[in-house]
Amino acid sequence: GAPPAPALAGMGDHPTAVSLYASIMTALLRRERTGEGAFVHTSLLANGLWSASCMAQARFSEADFSTYRNPAWGTYPHTAYETADGRWVSLSMLRTEEDFDRLMLTLGAPELLADERFSDTEHRLLNGSAFIAEVGARIAQHESAALLQSCSEAGLNVVLLARFEELPDDPQIQANSMVVPRPPEVSPYPLVDHPVNVRGLKRAPAAKAPELGEHSEAILQELGYSSEDVAGLKAQGII
Repeated sequence: GAPPAPALAGMGDHPTAVSLYASIMTALLRRERTGEGAFVHTSLLANGLWSASCMAQARFSEADFSTYRNPAWGTYPHTAYETADGRWVSLSMLRTEEDFDRLMLTLGAPELLADERFSDTEHRLLNGSAFIAEVGARIAQHESAALLQSCSEAGLNVVLLARFEELPDDPQIQANSMVVPRPPEVSPYPLVDHPVNVRGLKRAPAAKAPELGEHSEAILQELGYSSEDVAGLKAQGII
């Protein structure tokens, strides 16, 4: 019932870069072992397809998506719910009957345990819209912090959907050094670091992007041009 959300900037470019890096490193390993070089490539489309491969593979396997598109077949763990203070939470990985029972008790909705429409996983799927509405109405009565605390105490994996404004204070981002300080000449602010990790190998620090033509002379000299050749190219305005 809503238009598709716009893509975030770089959400395809960044994983595609990681795929290309993996391809290059694999080709270098192959060259080391066989002496043969290789041409590597990837694409935004290939990475998008891979990112969505759980559902894409289902379609290539002739899955029937009529129920997937039917809101009456909604599944309550995969729905975001709004809390009393306007935040959104997700009920992640709640799969067992025990999880369901603890959630209903935590939400103060024991009557739903006796509702025949929601008696087991199959019935909750068949009556998905009604069940999602019931769960949403209960969650909407709770402030997000109190709800997360009570769910944590009950062993339920309920998570708060993050806001960009909160990222600098996220404890997991800080604990895992996902944002790192940079030299002033690069940026006055901490920078988001890449996600590739190799134990025992330090990451190269970020460097200032070169000015236009900053390295032209050095590159040409590596290619065999003399200082006189480079001076001539400069005089002609070629570099």
